[in-house]
Amino acid sequence: VIQMLRESPDLEFIADRKRHVLGELGERYGLIPSDATFFTYGRTLGREDFEFTQLLADRGVLVLPSIMFHHAGHFRISLTASDEMFERGIGILSEIGNELGN
Repeated sequence: VIQMLRESPDLEFIADRKRHVLGELGERYGLIPSDATFFTYGRTLGREDFEFTQLLADRGVLVLPSIMFHHAGHFRISLTASDEMFERGIGILSEIGNELGN
């Protein structure tokens, strides 16, 4: 007999991450808060999707261009990275926003 688990994982850390990234980068990147996923989407600040994601990759931040899933002009940020990676990514996105004049 297979017993089903009736427990739900504690996802409060995702809600905390979402609030944090929206507070730090939400306005600059036009972040779209998700309702039920581990991701959020931001604008590529006028750059082509793959060009923008390459700019981030060159600095060690891996994101996906949203054109892989939805429409152009955005990128997808995962909210499930380690704390260190998450904070580093926010810092680099902030730097890039400053450099691009946004």
